[in-house]
Order: sequence, then C-alpha cells, then structure tokens
Amino acid sequence: MDSISMDAKELEMMALSLYHSTHQGYWKEALTTLRRNPGIHEMPINSSGDTLLHVALNDKKDEWAEEIVDEIKKYQSWSALGTKNNRGDTPLHCAASIGSLKMCVAIAEAQVRGGNTLMVEARNEKGETPLFLAALHGHKDAFLYLHILCPDQSRRLWKRAGDGETVLHCTIRREHFDLAFHSILMYKDDIVGSVDEKGITPLHILASKPSAFEKSSNFRWYNKLVYNCLIVKPLMGIPEQQYNNDTLPNWWKKSAQKTQTGADAENPGYVGYSNVAPQNYWTCCDTLVCLFICFSQAVFKTIGGGENVTVRMMVAMVQRAIDLYIGPSQGKLRGYGATNQQKAGAEGKENSGTDRRESALFIATRNGVLEIVTKILRDIPGAIRETNSQGQSVLHVAVERRQPYIIEILKKDKWWDGLIQSLDNDGNSILHVVAKTEFQIQGSSALEMQHGINWYEYVKSMVPLYVTFLPNNEEETPEEIFLRDHKDLAQKSDEWLCRTSESCSVVAALVAGVAFATSSTVPGGNDDKTGKPTLEGQPGFDVFAISALIALCFSVTALILFLSILTSRKHPADFMKKLPVKLFIALSSLFVSICSMFISFCAAHSFVLEGKSMKSVLLLYAIICLPVSFTIVEFPLYMDLFKGTFMKIQPPYNLKRI
Repeated sequence: MDSISMDAKELEMMALSLYHSTHQGYWKEALTTLRRNPGIHEMPINSSGDTLLHVALNDKKDEWAEEIVDEIKKYQSWSALGTKNNRGDTPLHCAASIGSLKMCVAIAEAQVRGGNTLMVEARNEKGETPLFLAALHGHKDAFLYLHILCPDQSRRLWKRAGDGETVLHCTIRREHFDLAFHSILMYKDDIVGSVDEKGITPLHILASKPSAFEKSSNFRWYNKLVYNCLIVKPLMGIPEQQYNNDTLPNWWKKSAQKTQTGADAENPGYVGYSNVAPQNYWTCCDTLVCLFICFSQAVFKTIGGGENVTVRMMVAMVQRAIDLYIGPSQGKLRGYGATNQQKAGAEGKENSGTDRRESALFIATRNGVLEIVTKILRDIPGAIRETNSQGQSVLHVAVERRQPYIIEILKKDKWWDGLIQSLDNDGNSILHVVAKTEFQIQGSSALEMQHGINWYEYVKSMVPLYVTFLPNNEEETPEEIFLRDHKDLAQKSDEWLCRTSESCSVVAALVAGVAFATSSTVPGGNDDKTGKPTLEGQPGFDVFAISALIALCFSVTALILFLSILTSRKHPADFMKKLPVKLFIALSSLFVSICSMFISFCAAHSFVLEGKSMKSVLLLYAIICLPVSFTIVEFPLYMDLFKGTFMKIQPPYNLKRI
C-alpha cells in the first residue's frame, strides 16, 4: 500500500512539474522529463485530462509534439496516441482542430507503424470526429487528408453524432465556402440532402447568408468598388479519384511538403496555390487588401476576373441540392424542407429565429438572397405556392422584411395575381403586413416615417382596390392598422422636423443679414462723382457681387421654407413627399447660401492681400473656409433624404426591425 501511495504521489508531482514546465514554455525540460520516464506518455498533466501530447498540440507547438510522437514510437507506447482527455479528444482530434497537417500525418503514420486502428473514426463527447473538427475550424488541408484516411464512408464520419449536423452545415455557417465546395464534391448527394435534428438542411443555412452573395449584400458604392477590385487565388481541388481512395497513399508526405512550400511539387494543380506570380506577390496583395478593407468595413471574397468565389461555389451546391429536392412524382417537392419524421424528432427543441416549417425559399426571402430565390423559383416553380406555419406566402415575408428586389422577382411569376390576394391565418393581406411592420432606420424619425409611408404606398399600388379596404379577422383595415401603429412615430417625426426647422431658420436668418450687409458695403467704396464702385470691372469684384447676391437670395429662400415647414400640417401622408421636398430644398438653399457667403468674403478680402504670395493667400482662405467643410457631417442625412424623396423604393441601409 505504501509503495502504491508513493508511486501515486510521485506521478502526481511529476504531472504537476510537467504542467508548470509547459505552462511557462519550458518544453525542453518537459521533454527531458518524458525521456527519463517513458511510462508517462498516457499520464494526464492537467485538470482537463490532457496528456503532454495533447498540451503540445493545443498550444500549437508542432516541433515539440513531433518529438513527443517520436518518443512514443521509440518506446512503442502506441496506446498513448489514442488516449482521450475529459472532452473525449484524442491527439488526432487536437491536431485536426488546429489544422496541423504535419501532425496529422505524423500521428497517422505512428498508428499504422504500431499496427493499431486509425483513430480517425474516434468520436469525442460531442460526437465529433477529427474529420469533422478539421472542417469545423476551416482547415482544408487537414480535412482533405483525413478524408483520405477514412476507410468506410458509410460510417458518415463527416456528421456530428449529437445533433446530426454535417461538415456542410458547419462550413456554410462559419463561411468556410471552399471547404463546403470540397465536401459536396466528396460526399455528393449524401451530404447535400442531409438534415439535422432540427430539420435544417445546408440550403437553409446558405439562404441565411446574404453576405455570401454580391447582389444580396446591399453594399454601398465604395464597398462594391473594393468587392470588384479584389483578386484572390482561384479555387483548386484535388483530383476526383483521390476523393474515394480507401488506401493510405504516399500523399502524406506530399501534403506535408505542400503545407510547407504552398504547392505540390509533382502536381501543382492540386490543392496548392497557383504559381503565376512572384513568391511574395500574394502576401503583399493580401496585406494591402486587408488595410484597404479596414476602411471600407467589409470583407469580400472574389476570384480573378471579378467573379465572386462564393457565388461560383454556392451555385454548384444549390444546383446539386435542388436536383435532390425535385422528386419523381410529377414535380412533388421531396426534402425541400424537413421530412415529417425529422419534424417530429425536432418537436420540443427550440430553433430560435427560424420557423421549422419554413423552406429554404422563405429563409432566402427573409434575408434577401436574390440568387437562391431566383434559382429555386426557376427550378421548382411550385415552391412559390408554399406557406409557413402562420399561413404567410413568400410575398408576405418579402413585404414584411422589406425586400423590394425579391418582390420584383416574384412579379414575373405566373402566380403573382394569387400572391397579391393571399391571406394568412389571421386574415392579413400583404397590405396589413406592411402596415404593421415597423423598422428603425439610423438617421431620424422623419426618415423612418417617410420610408414606412413609401413602403405602404408601394405595396398599395400592387394590390387590387378591394384589398385596400379588406378587414382582417380582427375587423381592422390596413389603413387603420397603419395609423394606429405609426401614431407615436408621426409625433416624433413632427417634433424632429420642428426642431430642425427652428435651428436652421436661425442660421438662415443670420446668413441673410450678413449677405444683405455685405451687398450694401462694397470693397473699395464708391466714386464720389459717379457713385459707381471704384473696383468695378475687376474679376474679384464681380465674384464678390455675384456671390453676395446668391447668398442673399438662397438664405431668404431657406428661411421662408423653414418657416413654411413650421406652419405646415403634419399629417402622416405629408411625410411622404410634401414635407421632405420642402426640407430638402431648404437645406440645399442653406448650404448654397453659406458657401456663397464665404466666397464673397474671400473675394472682397483678396483686394486687401493683393500683391502677396498666392500660395499663402490660398492657404489662408482654405483655413478660413474650413468651417464650411463641417456641413459634410450632415451629408449622409442629406443623401438619405434625397433617396427617400426622389428615388424609387429600395431597402435602406442600417435597417433594423423593431
């Protein structure tokens, strides 16, 4: 008993020593301890149950992990390669999680040398295999290598045992689209048509990713400029015959060499990058691109020639998926959503934000993914007649989420007349839906009110006249709902408009007074005999006279318009065109008058500085006119007001549903 206790105590002290050594980065000392005590390869050294090999892999210390594997091979402690920690992870799980192809190869070779079964089929406590973890964390090289090691594809090692999620689910959700593309090529229909325990297919997840598609991302002009200018390496795949290879080829060392050099020496067209540029060309480009993207606040993925790489890959995936969704029974939908058995198995489990009965078409419509909506409607025409659990049609959802581009696509369908007259379970038409829906727009309450009215009128123009007066199950018409739900917003818009008009009218009055005084006091004075200005005919004087007159006229115009806004009726309908037009013209006049006032000042002052250095004069005027540049702060509001007033309906930026 004493010797056993002593041994246990010694092991505990040794584990503590190894823990401190690895924690402080003294790996050389830890390896020395391991060599002196070859029986501790399987000993856990921390509270997570990690062995020394687990810790080295988790810390991404490949050079030390490789030496530990060499020690395991030296003393033939093959079982240490399959030791699991408290999470059920083997060393191969850890190597796959960090994406170390070198260590995946080293561990697999050691297991084969020891005559043991490859741990590629081992699952951790969450039911994840090393293959699944490599895909989950976006490590393509490790994923492709582990796929080749899988002896039996029928075991579905690409699927998590706990919730039924596949590598295609997780790679799309985490936007590892290159891996998603490879998983489709490798597992084909088995993975494309897979459904998890919540009834979610990969197409459902893709439909919730508008950022993966250029047309659906609603980028601003500068984001589109970056999007179309980026160049990213073309996607390369490994040959088709290697996807189904059940042997262990010499691709191990080729893969390790590719990881170090960036390309396969014998087959440059494999997974490695294209060697069409100097060695550090792509690194320099990527660095400059990242710096540029930081200013545009967006991350884009494109391939050479401007084609979106995610579109290229995802279109292929959607095509394969839709081929499965069309059954043999005369166009009957098969697997488009979840099956009845899958739905029954998902009962009682929460799926926040997603209606379990919603198909991929509804999810794509809700998120504005034009590419998927177009593809589904073209390949599955009957999908447009589907409804969700609330009885809403796809048009109800498009109107509710304010997706005008989706609506324009639906207009081209032969079922359009039926869609615009459809009612949900509560008797609500699409006009009821748009009357209820409120969205918060960053800017002002007046713009929010204007956008709500524009949308209501936009939808109203599409429906038959009787729908305008059609009550729902609660005997409420669309107009009654709109006035009730937008009452508070109308009051806030009124208050904002009055405050803005009062503030701007004060500024306009000041500019008008200065402009009037300036026009009556000409630089250089008047001739005593003729009464004409002494500087008449000089270019600077003409600029002064014209700019002073413009400042006076536009400031008075702005003042009158702001006073008109203050005294106008503030009915909700007036926020659509009448009040915004007045505000836009008034703000434009105010900006012009302020700029003209400064120009007249500079023109008059130029006579005082006549003969001075032109560079110093221009610098002085630039500094004096600097306050005018602060009007740029109001430019976004100005442009939003212009778009909402004079342009056709479109989804606003920074839109958030209340």
